[in-house]
Amino acid sequence: MSIVTMIKQWFADLLRIDYVKQMAIGLAGILVVGGGIYYYRTILVHKEQAAHQAFEQCYAEFKKAAEKKSGEFLFEVGKVCELGYEQNKNTHTGPYFLALQADALAQEGKIDKALEVMQEAVNQMSANSELYWMYKTKLGLFKLDSSDEKVKQAGLKELESIAQTKENANKDIALYYLGLYAWSKNQVEEAKQWWQQVERIESKSQDQLSPWIKMAQEKLLVIAQDAKQRVV
Repeated sequence: MSIVTMIKQWFADLLRIDYVKQMAIGLAGILVVGGGIYYYRTILVHKEQAAHQAFEQCYAEFKKAAEKKSGEFLFEVGKVCELGYEQNKNTHTGPYFLALQADALAQEGKIDKALEVMQEAVNQMSANSELYWMYKTKLGLFKLDSSDEKVKQAGLKELESIAQTKENANKDIALYYLGLYAWSKNQVEEAKQWWQQVERIESKSQDQLSPWIKMAQEKLLVIAQDAKQRVV
């Protein structure tokens, strides 16, 4: 399995995330507390609201392009996202326009350019954003598919670091993809070790198990079944 295939799978997974909700959470953070009274910074809030609306439109077009898998459509969406960033780069939402542009570029197969744009997006994101570590993980995956071996190895090390970072509430994602990468290299035991780490992570919700934990458990089951068949 190529890294590009992994990234395409990653896109499908991320489409389930409510980006608009995350942007709204960021927008709500602009409310300032002073003397126990909440108040709006009128000009700033208006600017952020306009950026949020523009992002909603870009993301809607990105989803259509991703589902249609149209190269021409993805190219146009990338350009729209680039323009959206230029018009809103001084807002909290700005980096996410770049992230969408990078997604579109990667779907077109332009991994090196996607890596460059995603790096800039991550550099501008707040580490307090719920999406920060997800995009750091995606950046690592982009690096794994670079034609430059040094960049590729750097990406692998970054993913390993991300997977072990205590502040990362979404380390199960990096762990899962490290296992998938090892699996693609026929390094079954290493893949098993990564997925076992995913399995040991406590789900954020008691009612809904993390999809990454579920997928890791499925992979571990396949490995166990293969091992039994070899014994027989």
